[in-house]
Amino acid sequence: MGTRRRLLALLALAATAGAGARRAAAQGAAPAAGLLVATPALVGSMFEKSVVLFTRTPADDTIGVILNQRRAADWPAELGTPDAPGRMAGIYRGGPLAPQALFMVREAGAAADGVLPLGEDLWFAAGAGAIRRLLAVPGGGRSKLFRGYAGWAPGQLGAEVARGAWNMQRLDPGVVFDDAPDGQWERLQAPRRVA
Repeated sequence: MGTRRRLLALLALAATAGAGARRAAAQGAAPAAGLLVATPALVGSMFEKSVVLFTRTPADDTIGVILNQRRAADWPAELGTPDAPGRMAGIYRGGPLAPQALFMVREAGAAADGVLPLGEDLWFAAGAGAIRRLLAVPGGGRSKLFRGYAGWAPGQLGAEVARGAWNMQRLDPGVVFDDAPDGQWERLQAPRRVA
């Protein structure tokens, strides 16, 4: 699927995911999510020394955002004025696809329309509308904002893991919101089990 088509499908999915996300959260289920830590096999690629949060969408696509590539950028005008800038961990380069599209990971105790549950009270929003709704959830915690994302065709990520390009690790909010992302890859070199 082409990048533009995949992004449009993802945004359409996000717009309709609210009821499903609330139902999944109420049942304790979430799409498979975790962390990918690049191995030395990816030296010289755009994912060299990357730490990626990935999730499978209800449509069984695999998407992700790079957690440790900070970018210098102002708060996006399309999101309005941030209510709690102190809880925002900055703006990051999420990946090579749709580099101007907005994505967010946020701690929140409840769902918002159009967001995907990741587990551990973490939620993934795609697009400005879903991000604004997620930011409006009362009592939310830390947030991380991204421009762009990474995506894998069916079977592609599994093949990359099998050939040793990535170490898969369990989802860990401490890693997602690490205060020192510049040294994150080095700290995560010891493989941990996917829960």
